[in-house]
Parts: sequence; C-alpha cells; structure tokens
Amino acid sequence: SVVTKSGTNSYHGSGFYLNRPAELTPENAFGQEAGFTQHQFGGSFGGPIKKDRTFFFGSYEQQILDQARAVFFERLVNFNPTASSTEAFNYLKSLETPFTQTNDAIAFLGRFDWQINDANRFNVRYNYSWNEGANANATGNSLFPTTTRALSNNGTEGNNSNTVVAQLNTFFTSNLVNELRGQYSREERPRLANAEMAAVTNTIGTYGTRNFLPTTQFDWRVQVFNNLTWILGNHTVKFGAEYNHLFIDQTFAFNQFGEFNVAGSNIESVLEIMSLGGATANRFDSTSVSYRRNIGNGRLDFTQQQVAFFAQDAWRIRPNFTLNYGLRWE
Repeated sequence: SVVTKSGTNSYHGSGFYLNRPAELTPENAFGQEAGFTQHQFGGSFGGPIKKDRTFFFGSYEQQILDQARAVFFERLVNFNPTASSTEAFNYLKSLETPFTQTNDAIAFLGRFDWQINDANRFNVRYNYSWNEGANANATGNSLFPTTTRALSNNGTEGNNSNTVVAQLNTFFTSNLVNELRGQYSREERPRLANAEMAAVTNTIGTYGTRNFLPTTQFDWRVQVFNNLTWILGNHTVKFGAEYNHLFIDQTFAFNQFGEFNVAGSNIESVLEIMSLGGATANRFDSTSVSYRRNIGNGRLDFTQQQVAFFAQDAWRIRPNFTLNYGLRWE
C-alpha cells in the first residue's frame, strides 16, 4: 500500500542536502575511527500540465556513502617466519591493503494524473531504485576498521528495481466507487565476486572467492486488482479480486570454485602447509586440510499464479461503535 504525492494547479518543489563527514565523527569506545562519510541529497517538483485536467509530479533522492577500511592479519604481527613458512607469510602480508566500502543508492518517482471527467480519474506512476555496495560482503561489524578477509574474498552487493502502476478510479454514483489497478514490477539482485578462484581459510585469515559468490537473481510480477466500494446507510461494503503472476530466477551455490580449509591454531604450521618446500611435500598436502566444492549448477526458476477474492463490511451500529467483518479467499 503506497501513498504518493501528485501535482496540483500550482507549481511546488523542494530540495534537501545532508552531509555527515567522517572527520567530525568522534572515536568509538575502543579508540577506533569508526565513522564514515555520508551524503544524501534530492528534491521534488510538481504542477499542472493542463489546469484542472492533467498534472505531473517527480522526486529524486541519492545517497553516497564511503567508509575507509583495511585488510589486516593481526595474528601475523610480531611473527617471525622460518624458511619453511616465509612464502605463505609474504603472500598474506601482500594482501594487507586499505580499501573503501560503499553503500550508494538512488530512488526516483514519476507520476502523471489525469482528471478525465467528473466521474473518472486516472494516474500512472513509475518507481526506480538502485543500490550498490562495493566491498560490502565482509561479515562482522562494519564499524570495526579492519577485517581478516582479503579483497579477493569480498564483492559487490547490487540491487535495482523498476515498477509501473496504473490506476483508474470511477465514481458511478455518490455512494458507489470502483478502483482498478494494474502493476508490473521487476527486481534484479546481482552479487558479484571480486575474484573467481579457490578460497583458502585458516586461523589467520581468508582469501579467494567468497563461498556464496557470485549470485544472480531476478524476479518480476504482474498484478491486476479491482475493488468496489458501496455505501449503504450505516454500511460501507467492499468487494474485490486480485490476480498475481510471479516469476523468479536465481543461481546460488556455495563454494563454486572450491575452498581449502587449514585447521589448527599454530601459525607456523598453518603457514608451512600453505608454502612449498617445507616439511609438507606439496601445498595443502596435509591431514589438517579439507577441501569442499559445490556439486550441481545451483539454478532455480519457477512461476507462480496467485488469485484472491474478498468481501468486507464496516457496519456503524452507533456513532461510537463500528463492527468490521469480512472474508478473504486465496
């Protein structure tokens, strides 16, 4: 249920801007610079196309949010590798790097109203939304400035949707009103990996493709709805019917490129298993290592039909007592 503004016989507009700089945010209770820079801005404008007949209205809003973070393997601090573990130590240290995590968004609404005659009013509106969060897949508290997941173990969260809704209100008499509405909506949710490679997890940190990435999903809906309102004395009776056609398509699988897990908390042993030329004959050739990989394509798609009917009544028995009752079948 959505209520939106519409244009009137005069032109009106609004605008806003919000800026929250990270530099003005104090440190948190742990002495960390946990703030981030956020910008939000937008506005709206509406008015007549033809006085008393046609009107327009539009609004736009955008968010730009950046947070400075860094990959940091704290278990390697003050650790001195041996010749057998130097290779993996140097590789993990090379993955320590600062990065920016974002949460950017756009929302837009456009609406057109047409007063066809005294008995019929038509409107159509279009909604668009877009969101993208780069390097936003790392789990844990985003207020903490560092993570033990390398950039290759991160990705981009995306979402966008388009919705068109048309509505016709018809006043047959002063006490009999009909509302007819149709809708088409489509949403896409791409979740992309920064890298597509086997993942490696251990007590120090993680690198390689995130186990649930990449994932793609889209769905769309067609809806037709009709509602008739009839006022009879102390009764306000409504009858309605609704039809929805939905389609969903998703590709989702864990460990699409495989994942090596090195068990144990001894840093030297973990690094030696990941290196070449030590006591372990080959990399990961140890009983402390397990390997997992998805089987199957992870694809799912299906269609669903939904039909519903309802009838209800608001019976005003007394000025201070109203009885609401009805029935809905789906």
